[in-house]
Amino acid sequence: SAVAAVVYGVRRNRPHAPMAWWFVGAGVLLFITGDTTYKFWHQIIGQQSIPFPSFIDAIYIAMYPVLAIGLLLLARARVPGGDRASLIDAVTVTLGVWLVSWTFLIGPNVRGSGDLLVRLTAAAYPLGDVLLLAMLAHLWSAGGFNNPAGRLLAIGTVGALAADSIYGLANLHPAWNWSDGNPVDLGWIVFYACWGAAALHPSMRELGEPRPAGRPRTTRSRLMLLAAVS
Repeated sequence: SAVAAVVYGVRRNRPHAPMAWWFVGAGVLLFITGDTTYKFWHQIIGQQSIPFPSFIDAIYIAMYPVLAIGLLLLARARVPGGDRASLIDAVTVTLGVWLVSWTFLIGPNVRGSGDLLVRLTAAAYPLGDVLLLAMLAHLWSAGGFNNPAGRLLAIGTVGALAADSIYGLANLHPAWNWSDGNPVDLGWIVFYACWGAAALHPSMRELGEPRPAGRPRTTRSRLMLLAAVS
């Protein structure tokens, strides 16, 4: 339904940057394909021991750059000439979160057990999350969060990143006794719902419209965010 919402939203609302939304829809479709394939293999066929990595991981990992391209195209469409001052803020946010991710997720996976392909595949998931966050921060720096559709994309992305991070930590700590169907799944449900709703909302038409690059306002929320990530 999320993919159908994106397709319908693009055709109905006629956004300024339709290619960005087609990448969004393709990324969500890859996410759904990975989920559905895993569930079919694990629950329908009854394959309890799914190899890692497998072609399912390739589908999931391919999702990250596709979604990131969609967010990047939206941000670039808003500020065609670039906005260095805002971009510095986006880089600050990304580096702050990347350091935390490296400490608790990426680094332990790189140094973990298994051959090189296993370790690189495990590390690719948190790296993909950081890539998505970087593009989301770029959209924020371009003023995308002033738009309802942009805020929905942000809420959905944060939901997925939170769920991914908890799932990644659970894989690193077997004592957590992870099982499917727990409240963490709400993060991915929020992702699907919000990204579909963003495409349906009429404001998605203006999300990719060009705007003149302006000087970032030193608002309290901006200072609080930059201080927190620092």
